[in-house]
Amino acid sequence: MQARRRAGGGRDRIDARRGGGRPRPRESADGAALVEVQAPGARGAMALERRGLDVVEIEPATVEMMLHSGRDRAALEASGYEHEVLVEDIGKADRKQRAAEERAEAALAEDPALASALPTGRVL
Repeated sequence: MQARRRAGGGRDRIDARRGGGRPRPRESADGAALVEVQAPGARGAMALERRGLDVVEIEPATVEMMLHSGRDRAALEASGYEHEVLVEDIGKADRKQRAAEERAEAALAEDPALASALPTGRVL
């Protein structure tokens, strides 16, 4: 990581970026997988993070993380931790869920009797 100052008046700001000041490419959910790793809580999470992996939740005996690339998958395999894929393609799962919500909303528009009893009126 490298820190540098930005030009500008007033307060100094620090711009910390990986790769010598170049921004890291934005990773989308398309193709990303959600996995549960049999790793011992915070210690396991730290070991995975040191490998550059994206830890999203820490439990006492497991860690949930996202794999964004083949490099992430290889790093997880190299870690030696057993794991289970929870969602193979998060972007695809998200699109499928959004389509189901749109179908439910369209059905509600056709038949208001399908309305939810929930105060939010959510259809799913």
